[in-house]
Amino acid sequence: MSSCSDQGYCHEGGVQLNYASYAGGNWMAKLPNATTLSQISMPGSHDTMTLGGAEWGPILLTQTMTLIEQLYSGIRMVDMRLVHIGNVFVLNHGSFYLHANFDDVLSTVAAFVRSNPGEVILMRVKKEASNFNGDQSKYNSQTFDQTFQAYEKKYAPLFWNNSGKSMNPSMQSLRGRIVVLQDFNGDVGAHTHGIKYSSFATIEDNYSLDNDQLYSKWNAVRDNLNKAASGPSTATYMTYLSGSGGSTPYFVASGKTLSGTYDSQQLTDVTPYNCSSDPYPDFFHTQCKLGFRYTYYKGTNMLVNDWLSTRKQRVGIVMIDFPGGDLLEKIVGMNF
Repeated sequence: MSSCSDQGYCHEGGVQLNYASYAGGNWMAKLPNATTLSQISMPGSHDTMTLGGAEWGPILLTQTMTLIEQLYSGIRMVDMRLVHIGNVFVLNHGSFYLHANFDDVLSTVAAFVRSNPGEVILMRVKKEASNFNGDQSKYNSQTFDQTFQAYEKKYAPLFWNNSGKSMNPSMQSLRGRIVVLQDFNGDVGAHTHGIKYSSFATIEDNYSLDNDQLYSKWNAVRDNLNKAASGPSTATYMTYLSGSGGSTPYFVASGKTLSGTYDSQQLTDVTPYNCSSDPYPDFFHTQCKLGFRYTYYKGTNMLVNDWLSTRKQRVGIVMIDFPGGDLLEKIVGMNF
């Protein structure tokens, strides 16, 4: 159990629970069978397997919980980036190998749903760029789609079979299964594996940003969360709190000077803002003195965590880097 389970942002490992009743290993079991995917508020992890220590550095690292810790913290959508090599899949973040393969992922998920048969795991499966000069075909004797079919057969019946081509199935048909969100081009004539990622949801994923664009990212995140609240119950919404590029994943999530959970917030500008015209009203502020105040960044995890404190609404699927237990709890709690 982590010591920062009462936070929206957490850069420590360990299961993230804040001792309340919603999140954890079996929260979906409490949902009625008739509940459809579009009706569920669900936490997910962005770049799920980019975890570990100093090896990756702040530019790449997106998670500090292991996969099984994420699942037992309430995460129900995972984000898998696969490279095809030797007719198997390995996990990459861009060109960086993550020291894991798809069998590691599937065996972990299979063990979790055996212990928690009322749960459903959504899994984005993306064909990732590799460090093989972009041409993976010469390292394989079969296509990416054929290798994926081999995994489906090996782990049957773990994968949900979308024989009815449903875009919005109910919990009754999904419990104990993986719902694939296919983010790769299948072979001509091949069946869709689960549901096409590109048509599954209204997605906010403005991931490329500099530090000074963090408030614009927050505006986009908040807009999509409001769409989830006001949109039709049959429509699914997915919001990524993550970002990088000129910034780092931990900074986008936290707004902190360093990655630690309790490190200090970074100052937006050395010049104080006029209290009546501060462009960042939702960030941290010092008290007004002589009409001016200093403003400090606040990351997306912290902004959403604060924002949800005064709301009870559907938020859809929320994809997170370094989630804290309080944020997970609030997202799951929207269902009950």
